[in-house]
Amino acid sequence: MVAEMAKNHVDRPMKLGLYNARWGREKEATIIPSHGWGGRTLLGASIRFCRVDGVRDRMWRVMEVQPESPAFLAGLIPYRDWVVGSPDLVLS
Repeated sequence: MVAEMAKNHVDRPMKLGLYNARWGREKEATIIPSHGWGGRTLLGASIRFCRVDGVRDRMWRVMEVQPESPAFLAGLIPYRDWVVGSPDLVLS
């Protein structure tokens, strides 16, 4: 779902609601998916779908962030940030 949303926002800002597990805080990041940053993916991040006990909705864990990628520029932190929502993300 996050990858599909990125395809719909190429070269346009996309807001993500994030939860940082280390600091126990929520934050919002604006990321601009792009083919032009030099990598193979639009975001420059590996994000894995996860189900977490006690959490009703779906979450995606940020696993890897490529240097100078849109995810890097947006401040996503691997193994600490979880994508928990977006105004453009419809969970089904």
